[in-house]
Amino acid sequence: MSKSKSELFGEPEGLYNQFGQLLEQDHWGEYVAIYPDGTTVVGAELLEVSNRALDQFGKGGFVFKLGEKAVGKWR
Repeated sequence: MSKSKSELFGEPEGLYNQFGQLLEQDHWGEYVAIYPDGTTVVGAELLEVSNRALDQFGKGGFVFKLGEKAVGKWR
């Protein structure tokens, strides 16, 4: 079942609010990959976080810069 555009665009914000905001205090300015099941990968470099997340958990996660509104998704 595919998701509607509103569900797809709302998902990253919801994941960040639920799992990312908790990391802001200790990891502001770092990157986090968040998967729909709540799995997270945190690190200082975007490429490091992206590669680790893809290697360990595959596609389907979103990557954010903690404390800032920027998002990407692996398809």
